[in-house]
Amino acid sequence: MMVQAPLGDLRDPALFRAANDEFLLWDAFVAGKPRVSLAPLVLSPSIHEAARTAAEAVIAATGRASIAAFSDAREAEKYGFSKDVLALARASFAASDDAQLARVDLLWTGSDFVACEVNADCPGGHNETVGLPILTRRASYASPERLAGLADPTEVVPALVARIRALYRERAGDSPEREGVVGLVYATAYSEDLQICAFLERELRRAGLATSAAGAHAKTENPKTNLET
Repeated sequence: MMVQAPLGDLRDPALFRAANDEFLLWDAFVAGKPRVSLAPLVLSPSIHEAARTAAEAVIAATGRASIAAFSDAREAEKYGFSKDVLALARASFAASDDAQLARVDLLWTGSDFVACEVNADCPGGHNETVGLPILTRRASYASPERLAGLADPTEVVPALVARIRALYRERAGDSPEREGVVGLVYATAYSEDLQICAFLERELRRAGLATSAAGAHAKTENPKTNLET
């Protein structure tokens, strides 16, 4: 069973300002209509498991497609990537860099979930996963008593920041000369990409890390950033 609470949006000025300023949801409205709702969608355990199974299955399929592309030059050519992109991807693959962060968009058919979109290049939603549950609480859709003991869905960003901080400390070690900055490179000018970089940059700085953001083709004069491409 899925239970949809009465439709809510961000027309409340305080909630809208919080979405825009605290969580950098710059595209909460499209053509004057709310793109996001604070009303929670409550899934039963069985439907939640079905959603998870569908998402994991499609990610596994993209993984198999990736291996096929790396294993067969003719397959790789079908994607039309530039030589630079292929060189970077192959170097990452050769280095056993199999870390992956993706977002799968699902559609409910009435009896099952099907994947309609896989966002593996720029998964997005970091600020939404943190902000929307908090704003839902502020909108009083869910009382603290009802939320007690439930899993916190906002663990992705804190875990990502902690991992980046650990890698930074590992690289710097005990040598101040090796300390640098965390580079955030965004490849497009889409609002979703820019707000993710801005949101992560703020969280990284809160964790005590220096950051530098740049476009994929930007060059920097700061030798510590090493962002030149």
